[in-house]
Amino acid sequence: MSIIHLVYLGVVLIPAGSLLIAVQPQPPALIAWGLLLVMSRSAVGGLSLVFREDVRVRLVRDMLPFGTRTLALVDGLLPAVLTCALSLAVIAGIGVLAPWGPSILAPLIGLGFTACLALASALDGIEIPRARHRPTALVGILGTVLPAGLFALVAPEVVPGVLAIVAVIYVTVLDRAR
Repeated sequence: MSIIHLVYLGVVLIPAGSLLIAVQPQPPALIAWGLLLVMSRSAVGGLSLVFREDVRVRLVRDMLPFGTRTLALVDGLLPAVLTCALSLAVIAGIGVLAPWGPSILAPLIGLGFTACLALASALDGIEIPRARHRPTALVGILGTVLPAGLFALVAPEVVPGVLAIVAVIYVTVLDRAR
């Protein structure tokens, strides 16, 4: 079932958000897309399915010579690359077929969304020592959609930078996990 989720993310959700932000962000459309992404939490969870299974088996995880962050990056690489390739192909296809043609901004936003969502989905599998609350993928999805949507309304050209900052925050959270 996870491959269907990855295809759904790569063919529908990520290209829709990327093109929406790159071409002409309108608040109602951004809100609808953001709600659709939040409600598609199980599809986003497909990006970290292997990582969550590896984290659950403590015997194996404790014997690995690297930490949780590296495990999340290694386990999430293949699904993220597949999703990213699909979304870039869709964005390129629309760019060729559409008369308005999206700018270089759309593929950059697609890359950023894929990276952020892959890292956000890994938050479901971690525990942070001495933290009151456990991070979840839902919080990560909201932490990706809200800043991207807000900055898209003001200055869409900074959204790839905003997504890069969000990705760094998620990597830092994964680094603190055990």
